[in-house]
Amino acid sequence: PLSPRSPDTMPMPSLSTVCKVMCLPTAGAAMQMLAIGVGLLAADADQMQMVTFWSTLAGVTIPTKLFFGFIAVGKLIGTAALWGYLPKVWRLGSLTPMACAAWMHAQDVPLGSAAMAPFPAVLAAAVLYTIYADPEDGMKKKKKA
Repeated sequence: PLSPRSPDTMPMPSLSTVCKVMCLPTAGAAMQMLAIGVGLLAADADQMQMVTFWSTLAGVTIPTKLFFGFIAVGKLIGTAALWGYLPKVWRLGSLTPMACAAWMHAQDVPLGSAAMAPFPAVLAAAVLYTIYADPEDGMKKKKKA
């Protein structure tokens, strides 16, 4: 007989779970951006290219802390919703930074990052899939003892 911990008896993760795991690095990036936003870290040269790009596009100078704080909040809200801690509709908060990142990298900002453009688009597709595939809407239910 197979032991309870045998790989043959372990269930395969759902595609939705795989999509969520793929999106986890955005939470790490969000934490770094949050640290810049609150002044604990300084933005490096590549990150400053991002601020300059969006400031030029907007026609106003966007303060570095505000820029990174805004992106961080969207990423963190999206990640929390992705794992069921907020209603599913809040997952849309992570789509804006992903869509903007895909477009910015397609413009080769920061310099040399054009090859990265498809990655945020793939992550955005993964988030959209989880919105469709996850059966529960709303916050995670507390487990009954």
